[in-house]
Amino acid sequence: MARRGRGLWAVGLFLFGCSQAPAIAEDPPPAPSAAARESSLTRAPDPAGAPPPTSAVAVTQPAPAVPASDPCPSGLRCDDGALHREPAPSVTLVLVEKQAHRLHLVAGDTVVKTYRVALGYGGAGPKLREGDGVTPVGEYQITGKLATSPWHTLLGVSYPNYEDVKRHARMKAEGKIPPNANIGFGIALHGRRGDMSDGEHKSSDWTLGCIALDNDEIDEVARFVKKGTKIRIVD
Repeated sequence: MARRGRGLWAVGLFLFGCSQAPAIAEDPPPAPSAAARESSLTRAPDPAGAPPPTSAVAVTQPAPAVPASDPCPSGLRCDDGALHREPAPSVTLVLVEKQAHRLHLVAGDTVVKTYRVALGYGGAGPKLREGDGVTPVGEYQITGKLATSPWHTLLGVSYPNYEDVKRHARMKAEGKIPPNANIGFGIALHGRRGDMSDGEHKSSDWTLGCIALDNDEIDEVARFVKKGTKIRIVD
């Protein structure tokens, strides 16, 4: 019973983590009060490994179209069918290109699968604070998996890293962000929101900083990406 309770609590931590209020039933719950949103900022990280959420209201931004003939990322070669051959290659890196709205699964020096993604509505550059709607830029790791969440399968990302913490402190010291600003947490790879459809949700950047795929795509990613796998997010 205790294990089940902790699992439900972990899912609950993400209710305000990656998008505006999700539709997880035919009649979505009412939007949280300001006090409830504020209280979510002070919650400690989940000891099971899933990161807790950020809290803000998402504002969607159109995602630019990406031509089907996009080249491989610089320095890598592409073999898009490799993931489905036996034996399947071991994925060593998840590479996210924000401007191109692409997520690549990389094995060694080879891209073995590429997906189009939706991102945070805050646009380019590193994440500076909680609530800015920006998908972070940097080197992270996959911290764990939630098989069930308001956004289908969810893979946690180890934001903030040391560079993020240093940048956040410097920005406060320089007066570029408010002194009471939080650095944010709860970044993840996950599926679409419940009131959206596969494919369609990628027409805009709607998350609070997370990286969203279609539901079948995140399930596939979760089969090949393990806890501890490196994730690199670039502009």
